[in-house]
Amino acid sequence: MKKHTSRIYALAAAHAASLVAVPAAIHAAEQQAQLEEIVVTARQREENIQDVPVTITAFTQTEITSAGIQRPQDFIALTPGVSVVHAAEAGDMQVNIRGINTSRDAETNFALVVDGVLQTNSMALNRELAGVSQIEILKGPQGAVYGRNAVAGAMIMTTRKPDDGFGGEVKAGYGTDNTYNASFYASGPLTTGLKGSLQAYTKHTDGQFKNTLLDCDDCVDYFEETGVEGRMVFGLAGGDMDFKARYSEMSSGAINFNASIALKDAADGSGFGALNEDPNDHEFVYLNNIKPENEQENINV
Repeated sequence: MKKHTSRIYALAAAHAASLVAVPAAIHAAEQQAQLEEIVVTARQREENIQDVPVTITAFTQTEITSAGIQRPQDFIALTPGVSVVHAAEAGDMQVNIRGINTSRDAETNFALVVDGVLQTNSMALNRELAGVSQIEILKGPQGAVYGRNAVAGAMIMTTRKPDDGFGGEVKAGYGTDNTYNASFYASGPLTTGLKGSLQAYTKHTDGQFKNTLLDCDDCVDYFEETGVEGRMVFGLAGGDMDFKARYSEMSSGAINFNASIALKDAADGSGFGALNEDPNDHEFVYLNNIKPENEQENINV
């Protein structure tokens, strides 16, 4: 009898605890739902991402910072169904969205939109994402909204817009292979009705490979980019005039072609095993007698 009574008390206590826990769980779920609300501009107007009938992967400012996204390759690697090949000249990025690939040295097969402006040059994507506050990747044909060359999808980037308060940010980092980066951003009101921002950045790396013939470790897959961007926003005719100007320079190694896998053992006449060697297991040795150079200059207004 005592056991039966204690069991009833235990059940009653458990039931009371569940009644207390349910409101707390509901409150936590409501808070989580509020935090996950993301506003996108996939259809050229601000909407909740859950209301847009399109497959979208969106990265907010918090996610861009926490994931360490600095260049397009970073967010593409985090997006299912999207990949990129970037092994040729600087700026030549071949993006694949759901199996639809961009041809080399041709216009993109996806719409690239930065702050509402369509970028028709494929090299506009290959840039340091300094000042980018949100990224949206739309998968599937978007020709009805963005016109031609959007058969694979669209990439929409939104940059930070200056507001009425002063603000600034400085970032810097250093890594192996003499890799370093730094960026600066400042914004605020300039005069009555006029707001502006200024940002600058630089990125450099010697690369992973070394040229044994020239005895240099910064003449194969090296990379360097420096850029500056200014922005002004002021009221005009009941609306806002948004003016931006951007300049950047990029210098890097050209195509890293290396035929050592296919030719070394074949030339020795000892067999053809190396012709089918896994590139991931091969030690690449660069013996080019010149330093490959590839330069790019961008002006955007």
